[in-house]
Amino acid sequence: MIMMNVLDLRTYDSANKEIRSKHDVNLIPAVERYEMAYARGRCWDILQWFFSVYEILDKIGNPIDGFKSVALFYLSQQASVIIEFKKRALKSGLDDNSHFTLKSLEKQMKNCFLNYSDVPEIRPPALDRDLTLSFPNPQRYGVRKLAVAKPYECK
Repeated sequence: MIMMNVLDLRTYDSANKEIRSKHDVNLIPAVERYEMAYARGRCWDILQWFFSVYEILDKIGNPIDGFKSVALFYLSQQASVIIEFKKRALKSGLDDNSHFTLKSLEKQMKNCFLNYSDVPEIRPPALDRDLTLSFPNPQRYGVRKLAVAKPYECK
C-alpha cells in the first residue's frame, strides 16, 4: 500500500510531459490519488501503532527500534529491489515504456518516504541473492507486547 502509486503505471503517464514533470500530474483520477494517499497514510499509522504496542527483539532477546530497523529497513530493501529490476529491464532492452523512466521511478519512490528521514538509503542490492522482495531472515527477530503501550494517535 505504501508504494501503491509508485507501482501504478498511470503515475508515469500524462497528456503533457512538461506539466507532468513540473507538477507531478498523471493519469490517476484525483479521487483515486487521494484514496491512495489516504491508504498510504493509514499504513504508516498502522506501523507506528504496532511499534507503540509491541517491541521487536534481536536474536539474543534485546529490544531494537523495530520501526527503523525492521519496517523502514524492509521498505528500503523493497524500494532498492524495484529500482534494480527497472535498471535490469532497461539494460536488457525489455523496457519500452518511455514515460516510466528510471529517473521518474526514483523520484516517486523518494516521495513515498518523504516524511520519514530515517529510511535507510535506497541502494542497489549487494548480490543477486539479495534481489528479493521477501522479508529477509524473519527468524532473526522476536516480538513481545510492551507492558505499557506507548501512546500513539493516528494522524
